[in-house]
Formats: sequence, structure tokens, C-alpha cells
Amino acid sequence: GIWCVEAVVEGEMEVTRYELADAEGDLCRFIERGHVRAGVGSAGALIPPFEYHVLANAHPDQMALTLHIYGGEMDHCSAFEPVSASAGEPGGGRFRRVERSLSYDA
Repeated sequence: GIWCVEAVVEGEMEVTRYELADAEGDLCRFIERGHVRAGVGSAGALIPPFEYHVLANAHPDQMALTLHIYGGEMDHCSAFEPVSASAGEPGGGRFRRVERSLSYDA
């Protein structure tokens, strides 16, 4: 729910953006809206309601470093875990929103 600017400082990142298609309680469905490879010096912004994304190191055998600047203090975030149809709930590409607490290390 807050804006973010992200920049690649070292390495190369894969960034996949998603749009929230629908939500029922904690169950969500997303539509992929773009995929880019971002190298050193690349920057992007996440502005609600378009803040859903997955970041991955494009070369896991090499170091990648990103800098994220947020428009407010982040003491929690949402993670989205795939829902299994075998768990007695509708699967169908749905994800369960799970709140994660965040803290700072000195």
C-alpha cells in the first residue's frame, strides 16, 4: 500500500509485474502484466494499486544487489502463497495473502 522506487546496484534482476485480478477474503488471483530484465543502473517504481511483483536474481551463481526506497515505514508486507486444490479449497491459480512482519537490523 505504499510506493517504492527500486534500482539495480549490482548484477541483473528479473522483474515480473502482476495485477490483482480479484480477491475473496485472503484468496487472490493475479494476471501477469510484464516481465523485464534489469541491469545495473536500471530503476523502476511501484505505485499502488500496481505494486505486485516478483524479483529474482537473473544469474543465481552471481551476486545481485538492489536498493529499495519506500514512501513510508514498512513494518509488514504481504506475501502470496499458492493455494493447493488438494487442500480442499479452489486452486485455479489462486494465492493466499499472508502478512509478514518486517524489522530492521543494526
